[in-house]
Amino acid sequence: MGSLPHDSILYTIGDGTFTFLKSIKSDGSNDTSLASFAVATTKAVAPNPTKTNQYAFASIDQNTSQMTLYLGNSALSTSSATLLTSTSFVDIDDIQFTPDGTYIIFKADSGLGYKMYRIPVTGGNEVSLDDVFEFSVSPVNGSHLIAYSKPLATTSEVYTIDYTTATQTPITSLGADVFYPTWSRDGSTILFGYLAPSAVNADLYKVSSSGGTATQVTNSSNVYEIMGFFNEDMTKIASVGFDASNNLNLSVMGADGSNVNSILSDNSLGVTCYWTDSNGRAIAVNLPHFQIGPRKRRAH
Repeated sequence: MGSLPHDSILYTIGDGTFTFLKSIKSDGSNDTSLASFAVATTKAVAPNPTKTNQYAFASIDQNTSQMTLYLGNSALSTSSATLLTSTSFVDIDDIQFTPDGTYIIFKADSGLGYKMYRIPVTGGNEVSLDDVFEFSVSPVNGSHLIAYSKPLATTSEVYTIDYTTATQTPITSLGADVFYPTWSRDGSTILFGYLAPSAVNADLYKVSSSGGTATQVTNSSNVYEIMGFFNEDMTKIASVGFDASNNLNLSVMGADGSNVNSILSDNSLGVTCYWTDSNGRAIAVNLPHFQIGPRKRRAH
Protein backbone atom coordinates (compact mmCIF):
# COMPACT_ATOMS: atom_id res chain seq x y z
CA MET A 1 0.00 0.00 0.00
CA GLY A 2 3.00 2.29 0.56
CA SER A 3 2.82 5.61 2.39
CA LEU A 4 -0.56 7.27 2.76
CA PRO A 5 -1.35 10.45 0.77
CA HIS A 6 -0.76 13.69 2.67
CA ASP A 7 -3.67 15.91 3.69
CA SER A 8 -6.19 13.67 1.98
CA ILE A 9 -9.49 12.11 2.91
CA LEU A 10 -9.39 8.33 3.07
CA TYR A 11 -12.61 6.48 2.40
CA THR A 12 -13.74 3.03 1.40
CA ILE A 13 -16.19 1.83 -1.20
CA GLY A 14 -17.33 -1.71 -1.97
CA ASP A 15 -18.85 -3.74 -4.77
CA GLY A 16 -19.89 -6.75 -2.66
CA THR A 17 -16.82 -8.76 -3.64
CA PHE A 18 -14.01 -6.32 -3.00
CA THR A 19 -13.54 -3.31 -0.78
CA PHE A 20 -11.46 -0.49 -2.20
CA LEU A 21 -9.47 1.93 -0.08
CA LYS A 22 -9.28 5.29 -1.83
CA SER A 23 -8.07 8.81 -1.17
CA ILE A 24 -9.46 12.10 -2.39
CA LYS A 25 -8.59 15.76 -1.90
CA SER A 26 -11.05 18.07 -0.17
CA ASP A 27 -12.01 19.69 -3.48
CA GLY A 28 -12.92 16.31 -4.98
CA SER A 29 -9.74 16.02 -7.06
CA ASN A 30 -7.14 13.24 -7.10
CA ASP A 31 -9.64 10.45 -6.41
CA THR A 32 -7.13 7.61 -6.23
CA SER A 33 -7.41 3.89 -5.47
CA LEU A 34 -4.81 2.75 -2.93
CA ALA A 35 -5.65 -0.90 -2.34
CA SER A 36 -8.39 -3.51 -2.47
CA PHE A 37 -9.41 -6.32 -0.14
CA ALA A 38 -11.53 -9.40 -0.72
CA VAL A 39 -14.68 -9.18 1.39
CA ALA A 40 -14.81 -12.96 1.80
CA THR A 41 -11.45 -13.19 3.57
CA THR A 42 -10.73 -9.85 5.24
CA LYS A 43 -13.00 -7.75 7.43
CA ALA A 44 -11.21 -4.73 8.89
CA VAL A 45 -7.73 -3.32 8.27
CA ALA A 46 -5.61 -0.68 10.01
CA PRO A 47 -2.14 0.65 9.12
CA ASN A 48 0.39 1.07 11.93
CA PRO A 49 0.98 4.86 12.09
CA THR A 50 4.60 4.35 13.19
CA LYS A 51 5.76 1.69 10.73
CA THR A 52 5.70 1.43 6.95
CA ASN A 53 3.95 -1.62 5.53
CA GLN A 54 2.64 -3.01 8.81
CA TYR A 55 -1.08 -3.70 9.13
CA ALA A 56 -3.44 -5.27 11.59
CA PHE A 57 -6.29 -7.10 9.93
CA ALA A 58 -9.21 -9.34 10.79
CA SER A 59 -9.11 -12.61 8.89
CA ILE A 60 -12.28 -14.62 8.26
CA ASP A 61 -12.04 -18.40 8.58
CA GLN A 62 -13.67 -19.86 5.48
CA ASN A 63 -14.90 -22.95 7.35
CA THR A 64 -16.28 -21.43 10.55
CA SER A 65 -16.74 -17.74 9.58
CA GLN A 66 -15.01 -16.90 12.87
CA MET A 67 -12.58 -13.98 12.89
CA THR A 68 -9.10 -13.58 14.34
CA LEU A 69 -6.69 -10.65 14.44
CA TYR A 70 -3.36 -10.76 12.60
CA LEU A 71 -0.35 -8.47 12.20
CA GLY A 72 1.36 -8.51 8.82
CA ASN A 73 2.24 -6.59 5.68
CA SER A 74 0.09 -5.12 2.92
CA ALA A 75 -0.44 -8.56 1.38
CA LEU A 76 -2.91 -9.20 4.23
CA SER A 77 -2.11 -12.90 4.06
CA THR A 78 -2.27 -15.06 7.17
CA SER A 79 0.57 -17.18 5.78
CA SER A 80 2.99 -14.26 6.19
CA ALA A 81 1.39 -12.68 9.27
CA THR A 82 1.45 -13.22 13.03
CA LEU A 83 -1.71 -14.32 14.84
CA LEU A 84 -2.39 -11.90 17.70
CA THR A 85 -5.63 -12.89 19.40
CA SER A 86 -5.84 -15.89 21.68
CA THR A 87 -9.51 -16.50 20.83
CA SER A 88 -11.71 -16.16 17.77
CA PHE A 89 -14.72 -13.85 17.43
CA VAL A 90 -18.08 -13.83 15.70
CA ASP A 91 -17.14 -10.42 14.31
CA ILE A 92 -14.26 -7.95 14.41
CA ASP A 93 -15.72 -4.65 13.26
CA ASP A 94 -13.06 -1.99 13.83
CA ILE A 95 -9.29 -1.92 14.38
CA GLN A 96 -7.10 1.02 15.44
CA PHE A 97 -3.48 1.36 16.56
CA THR A 98 -2.42 3.54 19.47
CA PRO A 99 -0.31 6.54 18.35
CA ASP A 100 2.95 4.94 19.47
CA GLY A 101 2.11 1.73 17.61
CA THR A 102 2.51 -0.50 20.66
CA TYR A 103 -1.13 -1.51 21.18
CA ILE A 104 -4.07 -2.35 18.97
CA ILE A 105 -7.58 -1.45 20.07
CA PHE A 106 -10.35 -3.36 18.35
CA LYS A 107 -14.10 -3.81 18.53
CA ALA A 108 -15.32 -7.39 18.46
CA ASP A 109 -18.25 -9.62 19.31
CA SER A 110 -17.51 -12.91 21.06
CA GLY A 111 -21.19 -13.82 20.86
CA LEU A 112 -22.36 -11.66 23.76
CA GLY A 113 -22.30 -8.23 22.13
CA TYR A 114 -19.63 -5.79 20.98
CA LYS A 115 -16.81 -4.78 23.28
CA MET A 116 -13.55 -2.87 22.94
CA TYR A 117 -10.41 -4.90 23.44
CA ARG A 118 -6.75 -4.01 23.94
CA ILE A 119 -3.89 -6.21 22.77
CA PRO A 120 -0.13 -5.55 22.39
CA VAL A 121 1.28 -5.68 18.86
CA THR A 122 3.43 -8.53 20.15
CA GLY A 123 0.28 -10.59 20.79
CA GLY A 124 -1.00 -12.23 23.95
CA ASN A 125 -4.29 -12.20 25.80
CA GLU A 126 -6.71 -9.51 24.69
CA VAL A 127 -8.15 -7.38 27.51
CA SER A 128 -11.81 -6.35 27.43
CA LEU A 129 -12.30 -2.64 28.14
CA ASP A 130 -16.05 -1.88 27.87
CA ASP A 131 -19.20 -2.29 25.80
CA VAL A 132 -19.11 -0.08 22.72
CA PHE A 133 -20.92 1.12 19.62
CA GLU A 134 -18.02 3.00 17.97
CA PHE A 135 -14.66 4.27 19.19
CA SER A 136 -11.69 6.46 18.24
CA VAL A 137 -8.19 6.32 19.73
CA SER A 138 -6.67 9.69 20.61
CA PRO A 139 -3.98 10.61 18.05
CA VAL A 140 -1.86 12.44 20.64
CA ASN A 141 1.37 10.70 21.57
CA GLY A 142 1.44 10.01 25.30
CA SER A 143 -2.34 10.00 25.58
CA HIS A 144 -3.94 6.70 26.50
CA LEU A 145 -7.50 7.83 25.86
CA ILE A 146 -10.18 6.38 23.64
CA ALA A 147 -13.37 8.30 22.84
CA TYR A 148 -16.35 6.01 22.34
CA SER A 149 -20.11 5.87 22.17
CA LYS A 150 -21.08 3.93 25.27
CA PRO A 151 -24.35 1.96 25.18
CA LEU A 152 -26.63 2.82 28.08
CA ALA A 153 -30.08 1.52 28.98
CA THR A 154 -32.01 3.39 26.28
CA THR A 155 -29.46 5.85 24.88
CA SER A 156 -25.74 6.22 24.30
CA GLU A 157 -23.28 8.91 25.39
CA VAL A 158 -19.73 9.91 24.54
CA TYR A 159 -17.23 8.61 27.10
CA THR A 160 -13.47 8.41 27.23
CA ILE A 161 -11.57 5.48 28.65
CA ASP A 162 -7.89 5.08 29.50
CA TYR A 163 -6.85 1.89 27.72
CA THR A 164 -4.11 1.18 30.28
CA THR A 165 -6.24 1.56 33.43
CA ALA A 166 -9.80 1.19 32.03
CA THR A 167 -10.79 4.40 33.88
CA GLN A 168 -13.96 5.80 32.29
CA THR A 169 -15.02 9.45 32.10
CA PRO A 170 -18.45 10.62 30.85
CA ILE A 171 -18.07 13.42 28.30
CA THR A 172 -21.68 14.11 27.27
CA SER A 173 -25.04 13.83 29.03
CA LEU A 174 -27.40 14.45 26.13
CA GLY A 175 -29.94 11.74 26.88
CA ALA A 176 -30.25 10.54 23.29
CA ASP A 177 -28.19 8.72 20.67
CA VAL A 178 -24.58 9.64 19.87
CA PHE A 179 -22.35 7.95 17.33
CA TYR A 180 -18.90 7.89 15.73
CA PRO A 181 -16.90 10.17 18.05
CA THR A 182 -13.59 11.30 16.51
CA TRP A 183 -10.69 13.39 17.84
CA SER A 184 -9.13 16.60 16.66
CA ARG A 185 -5.40 16.16 16.01
CA ASP A 186 -4.42 18.04 19.15
CA GLY A 187 -6.77 15.97 21.31
CA SER A 188 -8.70 19.00 22.53
CA THR A 189 -12.03 18.33 20.83
CA ILE A 190 -14.29 15.38 20.11
CA LEU A 191 -16.60 15.54 17.09
CA PHE A 192 -19.60 13.22 16.95
CA GLY A 193 -22.99 12.57 15.41
CA TYR A 194 -26.04 13.22 17.58
CA LEU A 195 -29.72 12.51 17.05
CA ALA A 196 -31.51 14.92 19.36
CA PRO A 197 -34.79 13.83 20.98
CA SER A 198 -37.69 14.15 18.52
CA ALA A 199 -35.29 15.31 15.77
CA VAL A 200 -35.72 13.93 12.26
CA ASN A 201 -32.08 14.25 11.21
CA ALA A 202 -28.83 13.82 13.09
CA ASP A 203 -26.23 16.59 13.14
CA LEU A 204 -22.57 16.89 14.00
CA TYR A 205 -21.71 18.25 17.44
CA LYS A 206 -18.42 18.97 19.15
CA VAL A 207 -17.38 18.92 22.79
CA SER A 208 -14.22 19.46 24.79
CA SER A 209 -12.39 16.19 25.35
CA SER A 210 -12.55 16.92 29.08
CA GLY A 211 -16.34 17.15 28.94
CA GLY A 212 -18.81 20.00 29.16
CA THR A 213 -21.52 21.47 26.96
CA ALA A 214 -21.72 20.09 23.44
CA THR A 215 -21.96 22.63 20.61
CA GLN A 216 -23.94 22.04 17.43
CA VAL A 217 -21.81 22.23 14.27
CA THR A 218 -24.24 21.34 11.47
CA ASN A 219 -27.91 22.20 11.13
CA SER A 220 -29.32 20.72 7.96
CA SER A 221 -32.89 19.65 7.37
CA ASN A 222 -31.80 17.59 4.36
CA VAL A 223 -28.78 15.65 5.63
CA TYR A 224 -28.53 12.96 8.29
CA GLU A 225 -24.95 13.34 9.48
CA ILE A 226 -23.34 10.11 10.67
CA MET A 227 -19.78 11.11 11.43
CA GLY A 228 -17.21 13.81 10.83
CA PHE A 229 -13.44 14.17 10.98
CA PHE A 230 -11.39 17.36 11.40
CA ASN A 231 -8.45 18.08 9.15
CA GLU A 232 -5.09 18.70 10.81
CA ASP A 233 -5.52 22.41 11.59
CA MET A 234 -9.25 22.12 12.39
CA THR A 235 -10.32 24.46 9.57
CA LYS A 236 -12.39 21.85 7.73
CA ILE A 237 -14.49 18.76 8.39
CA ALA A 238 -14.98 15.73 6.18
CA SER A 239 -18.34 14.10 6.86
CA VAL A 240 -20.44 11.15 5.76
CA GLY A 241 -24.21 11.37 5.84
CA PHE A 242 -27.49 10.48 4.16
CA ASP A 243 -29.13 13.10 1.96
CA ALA A 244 -32.88 13.63 1.56
CA SER A 245 -33.02 10.79 -0.98
CA ASN A 246 -31.27 8.44 1.46
CA ASN A 247 -28.06 8.44 -0.58
CA LEU A 248 -24.70 8.34 1.18
CA ASN A 249 -22.57 11.43 0.60
CA LEU A 250 -18.97 12.29 1.40
CA SER A 251 -18.86 16.04 2.01
CA VAL A 252 -16.40 18.71 3.06
CA MET A 253 -17.37 21.79 5.06
CA GLY A 254 -15.87 24.54 7.16
CA ALA A 255 -15.14 23.77 10.80
CA ASP A 256 -18.29 25.69 11.73
CA GLY A 257 -20.48 23.62 9.40
CA SER A 258 -20.61 26.26 6.67
CA ASN A 259 -19.93 25.94 2.94
CA VAL A 260 -20.90 22.29 2.64
CA ASN A 261 -19.68 20.70 -0.58
CA SER A 262 -20.63 17.13 -1.50
CA ILE A 263 -17.61 15.63 -3.28
CA LEU A 264 -18.91 12.08 -3.68
CA SER A 265 -22.32 10.38 -3.64
CA ASP A 266 -22.52 6.59 -3.69
CA ASN A 267 -24.48 4.13 -1.55
CA SER A 268 -21.52 1.76 -1.62
CA LEU A 269 -19.52 4.23 0.48
CA GLY A 270 -18.32 3.23 3.90
CA VAL A 271 -19.82 5.29 6.68
CA THR A 272 -16.42 6.30 8.06
CA CYS A 273 -13.75 8.57 6.63
CA TYR A 274 -10.38 9.76 7.89
CA TRP A 275 -8.34 12.84 7.08
CA THR A 276 -4.60 12.21 6.93
CA ASP A 277 -2.24 14.85 8.27
CA SER A 278 0.71 16.55 6.61
CA ASN A 279 2.79 13.42 7.19
CA GLY A 280 0.20 11.11 5.67
CA ARG A 281 -0.81 9.56 8.98
CA ALA A 282 -4.24 8.16 9.70
CA ILE A 283 -5.55 6.31 12.73
CA ALA A 284 -7.55 3.60 11.03
CA VAL A 285 -9.13 2.29 7.88
CA ASN A 286 -12.40 0.37 8.01
CA LEU A 287 -14.17 -1.67 5.40
CA PRO A 288 -17.58 -0.44 4.21
CA HIS A 289 -19.32 -3.65 3.22
CA PHE A 290 -19.85 -4.47 6.89
CA GLN A 291 -19.97 -0.92 8.21
CA ILE A 292 -23.01 0.46 6.41
CA GLY A 293 -25.89 -1.85 7.33
CA PRO A 294 -25.76 -2.33 11.11
CA ARG A 295 -24.91 1.26 11.93
CA LYS A 296 -27.47 2.73 9.57
CA ARG A 297 -30.20 0.76 11.34
CA ARG A 298 -29.17 2.15 14.73
CA ALA A 299 -28.50 5.72 13.66
CA HIS A 300 -31.09 6.26 10.97
